[in-house]
Amino acid sequence: MADVDEENPRTFQTSADEVDLSDETVDWRVLGVFSKSEHPTVPRRGEKDFEPDGTKHQDRVLADSRQAMHDALSLERIQPPKSHVRAIWHEYLQRALVAKPRGPHFQTVGKQDSNGNLWLLPEETLWLLERGTVSCWWESSLPMSLQGCYAACLGDASGLTLEHFQVFANLKRTGYTVMRVPSWDSRDADCVTSTAPQQRGLSTWVVGLFRSIFGFAFGPGPSPPGGPLVEPGLWRSYDGIYKRLTLIPYHDPILAGSECVSSKKADPPFRIAYNVWKPRPSFKKSSPGEPDFRVAVINARETSVPTLRQVSALLESVPYDPPPPETQRHSYVRLKHGHRNAILAVVDQGVISYLRLSDAGFGLEKIIKPGYTYERE
Repeated sequence: MADVDEENPRTFQTSADEVDLSDETVDWRVLGVFSKSEHPTVPRRGEKDFEPDGTKHQDRVLADSRQAMHDALSLERIQPPKSHVRAIWHEYLQRALVAKPRGPHFQTVGKQDSNGNLWLLPEETLWLLERGTVSCWWESSLPMSLQGCYAACLGDASGLTLEHFQVFANLKRTGYTVMRVPSWDSRDADCVTSTAPQQRGLSTWVVGLFRSIFGFAFGPGPSPPGGPLVEPGLWRSYDGIYKRLTLIPYHDPILAGSECVSSKKADPPFRIAYNVWKPRPSFKKSSPGEPDFRVAVINARETSVPTLRQVSALLESVPYDPPPPETQRHSYVRLKHGHRNAILAVVDQGVISYLRLSDAGFGLEKIIKPGYTYERE
């Protein structure tokens, strides 16, 4: 009887090109250095384990990896006295009070009152507690455990779900500045007028007048109901021919004009939850400016794929944001940006996927004319 180890796929020789490092799982035994060494080093990538092969060697490796994870998590976190920050959790406000904030992290989190005290939101409190920046206490001067802080910050009272916090923490660890939307608590924010730019002025009026006059005088008349789309005649350019061939009406996002933008249009959970800014040194919480991204958090286990009505309502709830002028000659970048856009953060048991939805005007892209920049007629 052949040995079981002979069928172990790890014994087969494979080339370096056939190995995809992103598909491999981490060997957690490297975490053992944190509990055995006084000066641990950063873990490096080691040999990986794949699907079970029934060998005792693999069972032993998995058991060692599991124990190494437990040992790493059981280590005590120590805060230096100089950088120690204490936060008091107020249950009735669902906020944490920081009397003396220290460190650069407080430049982008919290809201300061007239007395100079900084109030942290539940997700900000959890994030700072997890990274060891603050220690949270009850109003009765008793320390809060990490489990107690999770129980106090998550739930219906604060309106914060685990998925919302996971997205918030992931974006903060990546370096972005994240803030709640103003309509978080009420979910019925005041209407914001979103205006699409209208082309006006004397030059536009004169160009339109001459176009209509000369088009009527020298261009062919309208196509007969039962005749060909492009009838024989004198055509000055291809534009008129292509316009005759345009039979299917297309969506024009610029025609939206001025309208009231409100979160009441979008159905939960397809509502914007966070405004996100790219990292920049000049950021101010008092005047953050227009966000770079608007993120809605979706639980993949409880929410199905959005319908067209839900996607339309989500895009209508964000302000009009046309493509920047420098993208006039880049159709792909302009279509990706769209005239309204939002980010869906889909959370599937801790795994976050970001999907971008945009209101793009495909009919405005005149691909028949290289280098064409669209304009309103």
